[in-house]
Amino acid sequence: NAVAAHAGLSAKQEASVRLSSARCVLRVAARFDRLVPFDVQTKLSLVMQDPDRGVRRDFAGDLGASVSRFQRQRPPQSHLAAKHAAWLALAGADPNRENRQLATRQIVRYVVHAAENLRRLGERDRRSGLVVMRPEFSLVYVIHALAHHSDYPTASEAEEFGVNESYAPFQQMILFYLDALSREGNYRDDRKGKAKRGGAGDGNLVFEADASLVEAVCKKVGECDDARGGTQGGT
Repeated sequence: NAVAAHAGLSAKQEASVRLSSARCVLRVAARFDRLVPFDVQTKLSLVMQDPDRGVRRDFAGDLGASVSRFQRQRPPQSHLAAKHAAWLALAGADPNRENRQLATRQIVRYVVHAAENLRRLGERDRRSGLVVMRPEFSLVYVIHALAHHSDYPTASEAEEFGVNESYAPFQQMILFYLDALSREGNYRDDRKGKAKRGGAGDGNLVFEADASLVEAVCKKVGECDDARGGTQGGT
């Protein structure tokens, strides 16, 4: 941003520079996840809340494409797909309805594809360890991203402004993701058995969120140490 400001660029040009930069970093992160510093990945996720509506929209599309590439690999890179899908939760605070709808569609595509991969692998491998491939486990990454958000309130801020006001945007974002994950209508096929990755069908359920698993994941995360205390990089 500082370079763009000194270059005398217009607001539209600055937005284009930010998006191009984010896309380059995303490509690097997709290929060399563990080599990209944690703070860089955190800043990358915040592009979902860029001041420009078009940047937010286009980056959500880029994240969706990145998630799909991870899921198409054999074996699927489930943890990386979950991480990038989790960043879409930040669209829950987007004031633009179309952007929120786009992010929802990308999350639904991720969930349906994850369920397909899990079913495909499960037919060949009955190990219980496959449960970590379930879409519900992406909540770990959602909570992690929100806990390291640059606007996440400190204890003193929560005390000064009140818990409800301080945490409201973050509750909104996690509820946005949970709604996309659990809304039954998002996961019905087209009556011919084909999953509707881009939206809802009206046939049989192709995925049903496990409420007990969601609760277990949230409880386990709550028992962990303060996520803001560490600076370790990697996934």
